[in-house]
Amino acid sequence: MQIENRNPSDTSDLIGMYAQADAYQLDATLAAAHRAQSIWWAGSIQKCHDMLMAVGTKLMARAEDIGHMLSREEGKPVSAYPDHMKDGSKCKLQSWCDMAALAVDLVVPQSVGIGTDMCQDQSDSTVEWMRVGRWTKGIDYDEGIASNASFSAMPDWLHDNRDLAGIREGLLAVGLDLALTDGAMGDNWHAFFDKRLGHKPPSQTPKTLPIRLRIIASWRNKDE
Repeated sequence: MQIENRNPSDTSDLIGMYAQADAYQLDATLAAAHRAQSIWWAGSIQKCHDMLMAVGTKLMARAEDIGHMLSREEGKPVSAYPDHMKDGSKCKLQSWCDMAALAVDLVVPQSVGIGTDMCQDQSDSTVEWMRVGRWTKGIDYDEGIASNASFSAMPDWLHDNRDLAGIREGLLAVGLDLALTDGAMGDNWHAFFDKRLGHKPPSQTPKTLPIRLRIIASWRNKDE
C-alpha cells in the first residue's frame, strides 16, 4: 500500500508516493535501530562527531533542494520573531524583506506566509507559562537564558498589527509584485484554510484575516 504526499497549499501538487510499512517491517526496523544504538554509544566522541559533521555537510550541500521540498510538503512561514532573523532585534526591514523575497524565489510562492510569535504587553510569568505549561517541571527558556528569560525585543518596524502596512510596502520595494506581496501578507494563509478546512468566510472579511488574527490575539489585551 502506498500513501500520497501532497502540497497542503496546492493539493494538485503530488510530491511523492510512500510505501506504508506493515507490522513485521515496523518491528524489524525498531530492532535494527536498537542494535545500532548500542554500536553508536560504543563509539568514541570523535567518531560520533565526525559522522554527524558528515551528515550536516551533505545536508548543507543540498540545502536549496531540501528547502524547496520541505516548503512544498509543509509550507514556509516567514518568521518575524527576532531570534529567527538576521541581526536579531536590530534586523532592518529591507533585510527581512530581502529574505522574504528570496523565500518566494526558492520555494513555491503560494507556500510563503508571514508568521510571528509576538507577545505584546504580556508579563514574564505569562510568557513562562506559554513556554512551560503545566506538563513539565523544568523551564524551557527557548532562545532565552535563565538570566534573561523575556522574549527578545521586536525590531523597530514591527511593534503591533498596525505595522503590517509598512511590511507590505517593504515587500513591494524589494521587487515582489502585488500578487506575490498580498500572498505573503495573508492571501496564502486564507487560501490554505479555505482549501483545507472548507471555510467560506463572509465577503466583507479581510483577505489577511488568518495572519492578522495571530497578531491581534495578543494585542487585544492592550485595548481591553
